[in-house]
Amino acid sequence: GDEVLRWVEERRRCDGGVIYVTLGTTAVPRVETLRAIRGALEEFAMEFEKLCVVWPLRLDSLHSLREHGEAAGFPPPPPNMKISGPIRSRLLVQHARIVAALVHGGATTVHELLYRGIPLAVLPFYIDQPHMASRVAAAGAGVALPWGGGPPEEVGTAVGAGLRAVIRDSEIRARAGVVGRALRRAGGVRRVV
Repeated sequence: GDEVLRWVEERRRCDGGVIYVTLGTTAVPRVETLRAIRGALEEFAMEFEKLCVVWPLRLDSLHSLREHGEAAGFPPPPPNMKISGPIRSRLLVQHARIVAALVHGGATTVHELLYRGIPLAVLPFYIDQPHMASRVAAAGAGVALPWGGGPPEEVGTAVGAGLRAVIRDSEIRARAGVVGRALRRAGGVRRVV
């Protein structure tokens, strides 16, 4: 986590903020899906040069992506994109200026990011994640993307479109801020216990 934070701090290109990408710790997308997501994130990073994209992955996913990326002739990611192994996400969330996130829709991740008013593009994979994606979209705090296990090309296209929406749509950003304030006012664990 510290290495990724240092990378963010050293990048003058991060003046616009950080896009945080997390697919959680339990879902293991197919290699073709990881490649499609990587391609979409690289296009996004090149289009939005003032933003930095940070994508920590499970080690098995990272190794698969690197192995198949090199075999497919993938060039290194753009200079404003960092693909790494697992990090302590809480450190990044607390210390980097995250302006949007692509998430899997796990309840902890969604609540932690919305608590801070960060708009979300939610790419669900299983269990409760599709429901969580629809709730985020219903609240106007982000967009629900189609199932992450779908055709890789469609997943990649949806990722790019979803991130562009949460960056460009001022209403989504404003609604994420409203949801964040409501969550903070609710009192959290201290109020419940």
